[in-house]
Amino acid sequence: MPMAIWLIRAGSHGEYEQKFITENRVYVTWERLGVDISKLFDRDALFQEMSKLYDDAKPKQLLNWASQVWHFCHDINKGDLVVLPLKTQPAIQIGEITGDYHFQPGGPDPFFHWRPVKWIGEAIPRSNFGQDLRYTFGAFLTICRVQRNNADARITAMRAAGWKAETLPAAATGAVAPGGETPESADLEELARDQVTQLIAARFKGHALARLVEAILKAQGYTTYRSPEMAEKRLVFQPVNYDKPENAHFLKDYKLPCPSLVVVRRKAGKDAKWKLLDKTWEHVENPFKFNEYVEGEVEEILRETK
Repeated sequence: MPMAIWLIRAGSHGEYEQKFITENRVYVTWERLGVDISKLFDRDALFQEMSKLYDDAKPKQLLNWASQVWHFCHDINKGDLVVLPLKTQPAIQIGEITGDYHFQPGGPDPFFHWRPVKWIGEAIPRSNFGQDLRYTFGAFLTICRVQRNNADARITAMRAAGWKAETLPAAATGAVAPGGETPESADLEELARDQVTQLIAARFKGHALARLVEAILKAQGYTTYRSPEMAEKRLVFQPVNYDKPENAHFLKDYKLPCPSLVVVRRKAGKDAKWKLLDKTWEHVENPFKFNEYVEGEVEEILRETK
């Protein structure tokens, strides 16, 4: 049986991401759905069960939900790949299904239904995938099969190449839900964030990014100093474009999952200590929390130099 690729979301706001990743499982996250799907005769039986639980939902919506949940139980197979779009950072976690469907009657709610998964390496920057695949990953479904635009072959090729960025031209399209259903909408917030990130990456390379960050900080009332280049100073801001071959080593040196902030203390021209600010993307839409977080981390490493 050929390998399939499935998109599975960890909550509408990514609230279950850490549970999925740390437990090496993917879950169905519909609340109160404490019924063993493997014991139901067909999809219609699941539709009837969900109709009782969610009596305020419209029939079309219930049919859509039943299809997603039914295929989680019956169509996903060992060896299939899972695409988990992350909300806490602009990245995609890829995994491989390693076992069968499990029903866990004790939950806790909503974690009644799960499959084991082996996550493949670190999260991959969304920008590494073609625009059409990113659009597919933004489909507003919790569970769906990724099929269009030769997605299985392309993702397999990316895996073989160490998840390096695709070089194919973008082809705008969407996702395909299991059983031929078509998603009615996409996660516009996620797609817009992708486009903004892509625009910044294209127009603000090298020191232009430093000027952009400085302008944003000044607009928020901060007094800034922008270093023209790395120098022997107490604190400098140094943008690095790791897409350039000479900078590619930073991805490994600092374990970068995506464009990130790293605080580095240098001594005698070498890194004495560094810290990846892995919560940067959690706070990027809240300027107060973002500034508080970054300032706190910078102040901590500066105190160690005194």
